[in-house]
Amino acid sequence: MSKSKARSAILFLASFIYLLVGIKQFASVYDEGLVVYGAKKVLDGQIPYRDFWSLYPPGQFYTLADLFKIFGTNLFTERIFGTIVQSLVALTVFLLVQKTTNRTIAVTASIVVLIMTVLIRNYGSVSAQVSLLFMLISCYLLSKFEKSEKKLLFLAGFSCGLSTLFRIDIGALAFFAFILFIAISQIQITKKLSLSLAKKVFALTVGFLVPICFSLTLLLRYVNSKDLLQQLLIFPATIYPKVRHLPIFNNDSQFALYLIILVYFLSLFMLRNKKSSLTTNQKRHLLLFVLVGSAFLIKGLSRLDPGHLFPTIITAILSFSILYSQLTNHINLEYKPVRYLVRSLIVPLLMTIPIITIFLLSSFPALSCNNNLPESGCINVESEQLQAIQFIKQKTTSQDYIFVGNSRHDQLFANDVIFYFLAGRNSPTKYHELHPGLANTAAVQSEIIKSLQEKKVKYVVLYAGFENSYEQNGSAQSSHVAILDDYLIANYKQTAQFGMYRILQNETLE
Repeated sequence: MSKSKARSAILFLASFIYLLVGIKQFASVYDEGLVVYGAKKVLDGQIPYRDFWSLYPPGQFYTLADLFKIFGTNLFTERIFGTIVQSLVALTVFLLVQKTTNRTIAVTASIVVLIMTVLIRNYGSVSAQVSLLFMLISCYLLSKFEKSEKKLLFLAGFSCGLSTLFRIDIGALAFFAFILFIAISQIQITKKLSLSLAKKVFALTVGFLVPICFSLTLLLRYVNSKDLLQQLLIFPATIYPKVRHLPIFNNDSQFALYLIILVYFLSLFMLRNKKSSLTTNQKRHLLLFVLVGSAFLIKGLSRLDPGHLFPTIITAILSFSILYSQLTNHINLEYKPVRYLVRSLIVPLLMTIPIITIFLLSSFPALSCNNNLPESGCINVESEQLQAIQFIKQKTTSQDYIFVGNSRHDQLFANDVIFYFLAGRNSPTKYHELHPGLANTAAVQSEIIKSLQEKKVKYVVLYAGFENSYEQNGSAQSSHVAILDDYLIANYKQTAQFGMYRILQNETLE
């Protein structure tokens, strides 16, 4: 094994071990629930968009379903998969930065990525992490396409297509940024558009479309094209922005946004500055990172929070690494005060690692297990949720259906989807995700009621955890549709309560 491969293996292993520290954090009721319960449904033979509603591409469901089949259907399997992907993201960042700077800066960049991953960590975003990984692989291939154009461009497009199968926005935005990168690079060399540019874009596009068309061909054998279009494109483009958009100002992520914009502005300045000492290789990479990062910035603005900003944070780190290398090249490191200043920027960063590690170990002891649910895989579950799940398991069988809703359904923010997965019980309706703008409409609530009647659902679980969740968007507004709430009041009576969980029973069903 070469030294470079050995270093990469050591970095991956170290990243994996570090990220394992927080793997026991409590199950995420909504985002993580969507991933694991959707995968469980696929494992049981159901088809997304036909048998259950989802606005996410199929990649995450089928990948995780295969892992469940091999390693067991539990949260531990999903989290190990997520940890591996996150470690690979850090490794890919290291490889990209090392191509343009030096090993020290590359290691530092990967450490920053690891710290950001832990701080922002949301296991429900595993699809975004996988999509981001494939996008970074595309960047790695695309940055050196001139050496073997057609093959590398096809592979870069193929990887970007795979990225789209996990998150459409990440893959599609990266694809258009790649086309712009190829065009600008070509113009810089030939000073004009030419046939060779068309061939390059064609090779990238063919690679991009191969995995997408293959997946669509398989899906359209089972799913109505109208349902597919509505869930994957129309709803995300029309309803989602109204109920999920967060304002730029008076936002906790506002400062991070300004830093990202500053990095891209400085990067553009360096690219435009004729006196810049950037090498051709650095210019090519910096242009690529800025174009992709700017595209992801548009995605981040659709819902300004750390999770949605994460892709553009990664590209900002890649861009800043090149800028930082230029800074160190232009200062005299032999002068002690300057050397100490440069090192002082890294020391606090390295100090953060043990601090975060100690906090995570104290909050979620690595060897502890607070429940005996086989579906949890020894991942921590909130006590109130655990009691409600144990009650449902005692009162029902794995063949029975339950409905997990909210305390009210005219105004929705999210719901406890992971309850279905941890309880090992199925939803009677295709709308296990109670998305605002969808499940608070009369049409969908009528469908849910019909499913409750047809499946003879005896127990309903109502979760009040999102009762006071109000964001500055349409999800905070009531639809004034109370069809489902009225039906539950008329047909179900409370039989137990565990904190924020109320268990209702239809006493007419035996």
